[in-house]
Amino acid sequence: MLWIKNGLTLDEIDELPTLAAEAANLPKDKGPWLIHHEAVEAKGNRGEEKRLCRVENFCKHHKGWGDLCFGIVQDVVSQVEREPAVLFKDKLNYKGPGGGGSWDSASKLEPKHILSASLYTER
Repeated sequence: MLWIKNGLTLDEIDELPTLAAEAANLPKDKGPWLIHHEAVEAKGNRGEEKRLCRVENFCKHHKGWGDLCFGIVQDVVSQVEREPAVLFKDKLNYKGPGGGGSWDSASKLEPKHILSASLYTER
């Protein structure tokens, strides 16, 4: 794991939840992105409800995410690997209590500070 201190400005970090919300609100059936939902147990014995769990293939189609993924993230990976990096897969996971692989202790975490990149160099 590589930790980069001050890789993003505080304003950029504060913008991440807004970017995540914008990705979550992309039109379901109107783009090349993929939006996945999962069934979770509803509160109050109402059975199951669907909840957003993942958005994929959005960086090329969203300016803010494109700026981040094809900007500092790609630059850092390229420097570490000493060759140009390409975006292999972009996805956001939305975790909530009771969902698959959920972070039931998410209140103790600051998810807006967690950023994982799947950028690879061509070999």
